[in-house]
Amino acid sequence: LEGSLDAFGLPDVVTLLATTGKTGGLLLRRTDQGDGPRTEGAVWFRDGRVCGATSDRSRASLVRRVVGSGAVDDNALRQAVSRAVSAGGGVARALLESGSVDPDLMRQAADDQTVDAVFDLLRWSAGDFAFDPGATDPDDIGLAVEHDRVLAEARARVEAWASLVVVVPSVDSVLTVPTVLGHDPEVSRDEWALLSLVDGHRRVGDLVELTGAGEFAVTTILARLVQRGLLHVKDSAAPDHVAIVERRLGMLASIEGAAPAVPETPPEQPVAVEEPPAGPGALGMSAAA
Repeated sequence: LEGSLDAFGLPDVVTLLATTGKTGGLLLRRTDQGDGPRTEGAVWFRDGRVCGATSDRSRASLVRRVVGSGAVDDNALRQAVSRAVSAGGGVARALLESGSVDPDLMRQAADDQTVDAVFDLLRWSAGDFAFDPGATDPDDIGLAVEHDRVLAEARARVEAWASLVVVVPSVDSVLTVPTVLGHDPEVSRDEWALLSLVDGHRRVGDLVELTGAGEFAVTTILARLVQRGLLHVKDSAAPDHVAIVERRLGMLASIEGAAPAVPETPPEQPVAVEEPPAGPGALGMSAAA
């Protein structure tokens, strides 16, 4: 089973593989721009159920999501990477099998990753696909979900995407935190996790990389924060708050840089000493005389 996404839509191919109970990998390829780099994605099946997906097979997307959540420490990750390199398999599976990550957390991360990946793949405008019954997911942790739920959630995200990009235009957008707010802010833990990473220089794509949470989830939270005035999308044509304040403080230089004026003191004049009046003793005479 192979073909072009121009001729066969991804939902149709996924539905066909699921309803016929296939096991293996639906491998997808696209060339980003002209002769640019080729991106490869995959949707994995086991007995007709979706057990994983990725929109970029060169990335350890599931592991990145777990690392971004703070659920794994350096030592556990180092050992899992070493095991994956020496024995094969994925790092996520190694983390799970070693007991380094809570199974429920890993399962939820895998479920979110699968829907995010299908959401990304649905937005591919072109590409080729081929089904390989011998292909396996190196990070198969035992997830098995119905294809119709995955497709329904991914399609809902595609429909919501148009309204999100109106607020946060692209992965290249840079956001800033306003210095002055008109109200006391209230934020959730997920919102705070993103706010703490916004520095006026990182792009949305950088935030996606750091959190591993996926473009849709990150953009959704950022859009909410922008709509509530807790973040601004940086406009390269307009200076930010710091630049405005610095410019206005510079206007004070003319009065802050000079010492206050002091009235000039006229040159000193010789002071005449008034002689006391002559008394009787001043003339060599005593008072008795």
